[in-house]
Amino acid sequence: MVGLMAVGFVVVAGVAAFGLWQQSKRREALFRWSVASGWSYEAQDDSLAYRWAGSPFGRGDEREGTEVLRGTWDGMPALSFTYVETNVSRDSDGKTSRSSTSYHVIALAMPSELPTVELTPEGLGAKLVKMVGGQDIQFESDEFNRTYRVVGESPVVAHAIIHPRLMERLLAPDARGVAWRIEGNSILTWRTGSTDLGLIAPRLGLLQQIVASVPRHVWLDHGYDPAARPNPNPNPDPAPNPNPNTAANPTEELS
Repeated sequence: MVGLMAVGFVVVAGVAAFGLWQQSKRREALFRWSVASGWSYEAQDDSLAYRWAGSPFGRGDEREGTEVLRGTWDGMPALSFTYVETNVSRDSDGKTSRSSTSYHVIALAMPSELPTVELTPEGLGAKLVKMVGGQDIQFESDEFNRTYRVVGESPVVAHAIIHPRLMERLLAPDARGVAWRIEGNSILTWRTGSTDLGLIAPRLGLLQQIVASVPRHVWLDHGYDPAARPNPNPNPDPAPNPNPNTAANPTEELS
């Protein structure tokens, strides 16, 4: 019996040590990526878990922001982090169990606030919402309506932002099924899972394309003229790099 307990202890200790080693290697990889990209890395910033109101935020008994990477993309402040929500439950014997879900969140600052517009893939969840009376905004493209569920504060603004050219872009293979939301002066995207460094550049590229496609009249209606102020970033990179996902002066305007 003592021998079995000793073996069990060694196994548990070994698993714990391996887990710590994996965490250390992951932090090292994140730090190396940040240095190579001219970004900053921070292990944790829980204020990010409360920065936005829509999905995937606002759920869970405990919320964390981890693996935080800050920098600029095309001259605008950008951010990537892992959002972790944890639900805590207790059974009839008082035993506590914890269940956590992670999301990789990528956000890009915009030059001005806009009404909230959220686009998520059509799926079983969206169909159930419709069955109980929830409605989304419809567009002239049947394929787009079948692919995405769109909700927003203003259908007029949503239709202006998601125009035919943008719909065509969002139906392309690299963008199809990507959830994103405009909220305040940010546009963000998220997916289940921890930070995937390989997704940061393509997702920021997509977000930047969405922002660039917003018609001028929409910006004008919300106090910003892209023609008059082509670079609204109050802290621009003094030496822009031709690679848009690198910058000399990472900012923290999205924090």
